[in-house]
Amino acid sequence: MLEQQDIKKMDVKALDSKVADLQKQLFDINIQRFTSGSTKPHLKKELRTTVARLLTERTAKLKK
Repeated sequence: MLEQQDIKKMDVKALDSKVADLQKQLFDINIQRFTSGSTKPHLKKELRTTVARLLTERTAKLKK
């Protein structure tokens, strides 16, 4: 996934678009899990963690 250094280099618009993309992937994984069973259950936790890191960095940039 994304490294913290890469996240810090992104601007607010890039962070917003990446969060939206990852939330869509998370939604798709949830749908897949309920319909056919998840083939990669570790991805859900990884995506949630990455979204949280992106949102934390976004908040920090908006406060500056």
